[in-house]
Amino acid sequence: MAASLATAALYFRVGLESGVLQADQARAWAIAEIERMDEPPGEMIDISWQQPLAQLIADLKAVQGEGDPDLACRALLGVLREHMQSADADLDSTLLKAMMVTSMFEFTDRFDTFNSIDDQLQQAVCGTFGTVQECREDFDNAMKEDASAALAW
Repeated sequence: MAASLATAALYFRVGLESGVLQADQARAWAIAEIERMDEPPGEMIDISWQQPLAQLIADLKAVQGEGDPDLACRALLGVLREHMQSADADLDSTLLKAMMVTSMFEFTDRFDTFNSIDDQLQQAVCGTFGTVQECREDFDNAMKEDASAALAW
């Protein structure tokens, strides 16, 4: 299923604000969308330009339509889940990004899940309770429930 322009813009805006995505990814998406359109809207053209991050975020906010926050959130969590598969992935920073994403979308239940895992991780690191591996497993289980495969934008 193809996501709407508004949902994709929401995905990129929150992704940029949370540090999950990079500006070049949003620009590449805009350029690909422009190439498919006969008459692209001005905000799409603005997104494709090299500009400061704050302006790029403002242009993403200007995309018309109603975005699907659940779909955008799940897709961003999917990016984080994929990131955790790499050998250099840091659970602490990935958890913080997951909390930021879910907080920005105001998904309290999802935020609380990641916050709880973060609390457990801090205890494991201090040697108070549990292990980092258990926290990784809890994070992976939470992501299986909340993350979707990265969508093709």
